[in-house]
Amino acid sequence: MKRAGENRDEKQLKDANIGLGNILIPDISGFTSFVTQTDLVSGQLITQRLLTSLLENDLLDLELSEIEGDAALLYKYGRKLRPNAILKQYEGMLENFHREQEKVNKEFNLDLKLSLKLIAHYGKFGQYELGSFRKLYGAPVIEAHRLLKNSVKSSRYVLITDDLLEGSPTTAAINNPEFLRGHKLCESYDNIRDITFTVFDYEAECSPREILERSDSL
Repeated sequence: MKRAGENRDEKQLKDANIGLGNILIPDISGFTSFVTQTDLVSGQLITQRLLTSLLENDLLDLELSEIEGDAALLYKYGRKLRPNAILKQYEGMLENFHREQEKVNKEFNLDLKLSLKLIAHYGKFGQYELGSFRKLYGAPVIEAHRLLKNSVKSSRYVLITDDLLEGSPTTAAINNPEFLRGHKLCESYDNIRDITFTVFDYEAECSPREILERSDSL
């Protein structure tokens, strides 16, 4: 039988919308150079179109918390997402992103070579309302943002933490020929902790055109 204090704690957690969940951050690679080299009006319009392209192919029923410059903060409470599902979601985003970038290059007579990376993490977090935004709060949110600053040299990859993979080998992902082989890394972040993750490097394995062609065939 639950004690009264336990019921109160559960109610507080529910009211605060606190729970275990997935955090995904798609982030545009090369965005800083793009902003400094593009006029303000065109840059705003192009950024809006590129970020919108990331949200149009939602295979995982994700919620949008906010747009943060060149990135979107997405989340989904509940069980851990499967590695294959995350990779397929990324490929869908990447396909839309590169198609939209091709259109932008033609319309604005540009030669943009932006790309996309995705951070996927898991843990307990909450949310609170700030105006029209639902801001996420908790250590996993901070960790996911810090993971954007890592030693991976590629500009096109998926990074999935062991918190989401439960520290197990990514057998489900690497045995499926539709997806790429991942490799593990561990990095130390001051005032947080050491975080181990698996990187799926799309830049090393295939070109944007090959990704588009593969997506068309699936």
